[in-house]
Order: sequence, then structure tokens, then C-alpha cells
Amino acid sequence: MVPFNLTPFASIVLICAIAGVLSELPDFLKFYHDPSGEGLYQNFSQLIPLNSDNFDEEVYRSRTSWLIEFYNSWCGDCHRFSPTWKKLTLDLQNWRSVVKIGAVDCTNPKNTKLCREYEIKFFPTVKYFPSYLEQKYYGLPIDNFTSMEGIKHFVIDRLRERNNLPVLVPFNGLLEDIWSKTNASHALAVVESMSSYTGSELVLDLIGSSELTVLIVEPSNQRFLDSLPSMNVPAAYFIEKNGTVDTLPRFNRDEILYDVSYRLSQKGIDIPQPKNYTDYDFALLTKENVDSTLNFQLRIKEKLYPKKFDSTVFRVDIEGALSQSLFIEIPSRNEISGCMLTALQNYTKILKDYFPAGANGKNFLRCVHVGVADQVTFSGALFYKLVENCLNKYEPVFLPSTERWIGCKGSTVFFRGYPCSLWTMFHTLTVQAYVKGTDEPKDVLDGMTGYMKHFFGCSFCSRHFLKMAVTFPGNVTTTEDSVLWLWKAHNSVNRRLFGDETEDPTHYKHQFPPKNVCKNCTAEDGMYDDEAVLPFLREMYTYISPIVG
Repeated sequence: MVPFNLTPFASIVLICAIAGVLSELPDFLKFYHDPSGEGLYQNFSQLIPLNSDNFDEEVYRSRTSWLIEFYNSWCGDCHRFSPTWKKLTLDLQNWRSVVKIGAVDCTNPKNTKLCREYEIKFFPTVKYFPSYLEQKYYGLPIDNFTSMEGIKHFVIDRLRERNNLPVLVPFNGLLEDIWSKTNASHALAVVESMSSYTGSELVLDLIGSSELTVLIVEPSNQRFLDSLPSMNVPAAYFIEKNGTVDTLPRFNRDEILYDVSYRLSQKGIDIPQPKNYTDYDFALLTKENVDSTLNFQLRIKEKLYPKKFDSTVFRVDIEGALSQSLFIEIPSRNEISGCMLTALQNYTKILKDYFPAGANGKNFLRCVHVGVADQVTFSGALFYKLVENCLNKYEPVFLPSTERWIGCKGSTVFFRGYPCSLWTMFHTLTVQAYVKGTDEPKDVLDGMTGYMKHFFGCSFCSRHFLKMAVTFPGNVTTTEDSVLWLWKAHNSVNRRLFGDETEDPTHYKHQFPPKNVCKNCTAEDGMYDDEAVLPFLREMYTYISPIVG
């Protein structure tokens, strides 16, 4: 293998990619490998993809409210949440004249400024935007969006506050008053308290029907209840213009919709139907994705000597992590001050001191660190400009790779990639600090912890890492300890996520290194031998492959 500390080749186009002129670049040189621009919601036309080009046009002065997910396409929590968001979109398809559902992929460099402007710090973030906005509004965040029902109830509460939606206002008239303000020939009356949501859901489900009007009736409207065949609460009643009133047998949204739909279909009347989830595939992965990834690995192995793909660190990967963090993640923050600024200063310091780069790369990283070292307050926008200026000053810095990731390439653009490469980069930094014999053995782990706390986009991953990080101060007194602590922490994460729905099936999260990669690293009892693992890690993260795909 070739040592990584060779003078790097040019990658001037990286500046252009980050500057937003993505359409002018070939796809293989973009940070963002998603030609569709639709991220996790490719081939899902029911949801509206929003970006820096169409956000204001769609959301402001809109006659509908908006429910928008801001997400990160490589974030495990976002992967877990995407089926819920898709199902919610399908479930609320018939509400779209009142509320629309969209999504913004903050991984896309095109949307970095947008996500910073709307103060998106964690992923996924869901925000509600009311209708007819005239002035800048940053959205009302939904803190608890773990269930579809919770999100729907939040939306209904907001819609009830709108003064232009009388359909959600409880009906206070008599039975015979129903027909005075509608041309419909049939009515559905839902008797329930306002703490219930079934009636409001049915109003919105059927808002597009001209043949059926839906009424919410509170139990306090005693005169209306006196006209009904029963006094049950909650209850639903199918009412015809000729005065016929039938009590529906079950008080359940789906059952009521089915019952009303069947009754009207007998009269030749169709009403809006909810979408059937079983008609849709929510998977992020196809067999073609898997086959393509395996073929890619075989092709790369042919270029390696010896052909040890699993224990090779590729320069393209650690440069990808560096680029993503400097150009995308950190600039996504609005104000950077206090502990966050200290974390940024510590992070840029360990990059300057330990990232294995050539002369241009070292000057570039030194330039970035000096630019933040003495700041009292900073911002993501200023940091981006600083990084851009330093890159212009010292280019070429990055390899012009035909692949964004190699060792960290996932079976789709949504798997592995940046999180994998960030682990690889931090492992590399701990080993470089060990090789250099620094007097500050906790430097790298301190810098990593600050970065994970304040800048890493996956809040789920960040929380779990920070729980582990509390153990390292008492267990790390040498640079050797630092290398081993991070290796053990990474294996702990792999153990926890093995079999998780976010796992890439072409890269199972096994314990590393396996016996076929380092036969001396495990003892007879199957436990790892730290004294054998340390030199293995030192070699692995010292000699970096310059293969570019």
C-alpha cells in the first residue's frame, strides 16, 4: 500500500459542488450522490420534495397549511422514520386541500442554507407551517412525532385554530338545519367531545365530497341529540335529506369510512377513499442495489495488494468525512458560540495536528483552525466562507475520485457513506496521535466528543456516543488507550445495531476485526487480545490506500 502522506491531487471542482452549481458537475464529483434530489423519498410522488428553489414559493402565501420533515438521508433515525412519514402522507392524501406534506433533504448541499435558516439542528425535525404566511416564519416544531396518530392530532389542533375552516367548528344547529348551508344530499354526524379527533379526521377525509357533508356535534348540543335514535356518546349517524337517521354500528374512523362508502355506493355515489399501504413498497433497498455493491467491492479488491478490502482504509473515505463535516455539517449551524465554538476549535485543532495530509492539505487545515481559534462568536455561514477561502488558497487538497466512497460505499446512497467514513477518520486520528507520540492522549477523543455533541446530524447516534464517552476520561491515560477505547466503543455500537432495520445487508455490523482479517487478534477463548489488536490497528490506520475507484 502507499502511505497517505503523499502530496494530494487536485479537486478544484469540490468548491463548485459546495457552492451550489451542482447541475454543472458530473455526478461522481458531487458530495450529494442523489441525481433525483428527492433523497429518501425517491419514487414516492405522493410527497412533495422541497428545496431551496421551491420552498418559499410552495410554503408562503399558500392557501394550505404545510407539514414538513427536515431530514438527513444517511441518518438512521431518518431511515426508521421514513416509512411513518410515507404512511402519514398516504393517510392524509384526502386532506391535501387543507394541509400538504413535504420533505427537505438537508444532506443536499443545495439545502444547507435553507436548513440553517430554519434552525434545523437535529434529524429528523418535523415542523408545521400555517396557511397564508406573508412574513418569514420558522415553523412550529412537533416535539413528539413518534406515531402517526400523534402527528395527526397535532395537525388537527392547529387546523382548529384557523378561522377559515368552519368545517371543523362544532355544529350548533338542529337536525333540520343541516341542509340550509349545503347542497349535499347526505350527512354524517359525529357526536363526540372536542378532546376526541375522530370527527375532525372524518371531516378532512371527506372534505372533497360534494354529496356528503360531515358534522361534528358536541354532547352539549342537546336539542340535536334529542332528534337522534340514541343518546350514545361517542357515536356516528348517517343522515339522509328525507329525514332518515341510521346509527352506525362501530365508532372507528376506518369502519365509519367503510360503512358510509358502502351505503353511498349503493346509490351510485363515490367518495374519497383512503390509500391502501399494502400497495406501496417502503424499502430503501433493491436486489439490484445489493448486486451492484458486491460487484463494486470485487472490482476494488482486484486493485489492492494484498486483496484485503475489509482492512484497507481508503483516502477517499476519510477525505469524504472531512469534506462533509467542513462543508455541510458545521455550516448548517446558525450561531456558533460558547461550548459549541470551543468544540469547533478543538475539532479543527485535531484535524490540523493529526489528519494525514500532504503539504497542501496541512496548510489548508492549519488555515481553517487559525480562522476559528481566536473567535469569540461565529456562524455556520462565516465558517463555510472561511473553509472556502482556505481551500482556494491551498488547492489542490482533495483527491479527484470517481467515487465519493470506496470502503464506506453502501448498497444505496442512504446506507453507510458519511457515518462510516467519520468513524474511519476518527480511528485514523487516534492512531496518528499514537504514532506521533503526543503528550495529550485525550485530544482526539475530546475533539470527537465535542463534534458529536454539537455538529453531528444524527441525534440518535450522537446521544448514544455521548453516553459511551463519559467512560473514556477514566480509562484513557495514553495514546494507546485512546486507540483501543475508540475501537471498543465502535464494536459496542456494532453490537447494539446488529440486525437493526437501518443496517446495510451488504455490510452487517459484525465485531471487528474478524478472525479472517486478523487471526492473532483473538485468544483461544474468542476474546480479543488488546496487545495483538493495537499493532493491527496501527498498521491499518497508518497506511492509507490512494485508490480512487
